[in-house]
Amino acid sequence: MSYEYTYRNTPADFWKYYFGNVYRQWTGVINIVFIAASIILIVRRWADAGPLFRALMGFLVALFVVIQPLAIWGRSVKQTEQIGDVDTTLRFDEDGLTIRVKAHTQFIAWKDFRNVLSRRGYLLIMPDNAHAYILPDRVVGAQKAELKDFIRMQMQDVHE
Repeated sequence: MSYEYTYRNTPADFWKYYFGNVYRQWTGVINIVFIAASIILIVRRWADAGPLFRALMGFLVALFVVIQPLAIWGRSVKQTEQIGDVDTTLRFDEDGLTIRVKAHTQFIAWKDFRNVLSRRGYLLIMPDNAHAYILPDRVVGAQKAELKDFIRMQMQDVHE
């Protein structure tokens, strides 16, 4: 059995990855606490606050609700532009993972494969500690769970 996908990541793919990582770390907890504290501050102090303090309170909420997501989007667009119009091909079979980008081909045996993570909107393919590939749901489609199970089974078979 084998699975092969040829695709290009979009800014939305990178945005989901980066934004999801923010909220899987302590920074996500800090963001949520800061947003809640800012909203409470606005509700309690808005009536007696001057224009400068109101602007500051508005900025504090906008920092995490508007500015941070827009900054992450800018980073995602920049990363997509750096990659350019290049397709990535990932082929999974019983022997391992074959990665093709332009004329470069790399094979990674299952015994050397690191991990696969299922996230909302994509699979994160991590063949080693230095590289990761975002395989979006729009590419893998209904095979997402099947592919993840296949990879895990192959990894388990070689590590037993």
